[in-house]
Amino acid sequence: MAAAQWWPSGAARKTLGDWLSGHGADGWSELLAALADTPAGPDAARRRALLGLLDAAAAPVPAWETLLDDPVLGEHAAHTLRALGHRADSTRVPEAARATYLADRFEEIRLAAALTRRMAVRPDAADDGDGEGAQPPERNAALYAAFDEAAAEWPGGGQALVAALAVADPYATPPVLEELSGHHNATVAEAARRALRALRAEAHARPTRRAKDAKTASRGRPQAGKRSKKQRKRH
Repeated sequence: MAAAQWWPSGAARKTLGDWLSGHGADGWSELLAALADTPAGPDAARRRALLGLLDAAAAPVPAWETLLDDPVLGEHAAHTLRALGHRADSTRVPEAARATYLADRFEEIRLAAALTRRMAVRPDAADDGDGEGAQPPERNAALYAAFDEAAAEWPGGGQALVAALAVADPYATPPVLEELSGHHNATVAEAARRALRALRAEAHARPTRRAKDAKTASRGRPQAGKRSKKQRKRH
């Protein structure tokens, strides 16, 4: 699982599919449980993306239903069940799982729009003087529309949804928050900017915190060099 997240999608899809074919229904439960058990961190979103490579229709319905209570993949499971025509009890899905699903969905929309904008830019526009290629990219209207739709149903509205996105995956949501900082709703835009500043400050502090923790842990430990000098003096 850890290796598959770094493979090309075709190779990962085939390998996971072959593994599932050889393990049957129990394999699906094991695989989905492993995905749900992914620890928070910089690679968590990449690991969750493996869900999109699986043939969801081949999984036993109970395997998806079991995930509904999961704080990370609960909404992913609910969305899959609905897409397959099954009922999904939304009351079982934790709010954190809903936020994680939306964070992943918004990032997909953002990436698709960014690719579309890059493909639309004429590489020779800077040379012919017509200025068409020099236009700044438009803000992501598709992302704003998806966000507004979700915010309309989110407890507390857009500001609360922004806060939930930042908590859902602090490593993967900054690009989405940066895009939302240009939202036409000034309250949402300011909430996104505040959340983005907080996440960047937290990210900046991580290496320092690790170094400080390591330094603190090393205090009080006898150092071999000093001990050996004292031993040499006694001899």
